[in-house]
Amino acid sequence: MSIKPLAADFYGGELSGEVLAQAGARDMRLRLSLAAKGFQAGGFMLGWAGKEYVTGRTDLFLDLEGAGATDTDLLRTLEGMAGFKINDGSYALSGSTDTAQARRATPPGATPQAGGPRRVGTPFWVASAKLSVAGGVFKSRDFRMEGPDNIVTGRGSFSVAEDTINLNLNANMPGVPDVPIKVFGRLRDPEMNIQAGMLINNTLKEILGIPLKPIKFFKDLLF
Repeated sequence: MSIKPLAADFYGGELSGEVLAQAGARDMRLRLSLAAKGFQAGGFMLGWAGKEYVTGRTDLFLDLEGAGATDTDLLRTLEGMAGFKINDGSYALSGSTDTAQARRATPPGATPQAGGPRRVGTPFWVASAKLSVAGGVFKSRDFRMEGPDNIVTGRGSFSVAEDTINLNLNANMPGVPDVPIKVFGRLRDPEMNIQAGMLINNTLKEILGIPLKPIKFFKDLLF
């Protein structure tokens, strides 16, 4: 099967690229080369995961290939690259809406746009990462998220097939020492480790909007 070229509207943006699938006697080989530009992450998340975990104007690309007899085998053999960039967005790990945080989303000197995309949870101005994929493991060394009160950077990896995640993040906030955050364990239900006192933990919850024990975000999103 070959879908080439592929072009379609995609959640307010444009999707282009190609999909190639070749079935053999014992397995199937799949290649994805897709680019989605200017789409709304909120609508995409709502349609895919049933919740607006992330909103914002998004560019995404996938250049992946793999082969296997089952879906799991295919995921274990994925090779290639991926990446994303989200502008003027927000995230809600707990599914709640914080209007006070949303008001802080507007950069200095700018004004909120009437009728713009709805934003929920904790705002950020830009978030991006490039990922390399080998043996089904997605790795990033340059995750960066800039918000009105924080900059979060990080690196790490995850595997959908093996249900594992290992991320090391660093949160930089005004008036607070840099805080390392480790996300690890099962991709379906990861744990979070923050080596900090109660005051810093409460600051993280207020500014970053993260629960001290993560919800099953990845499980809801991917499975």
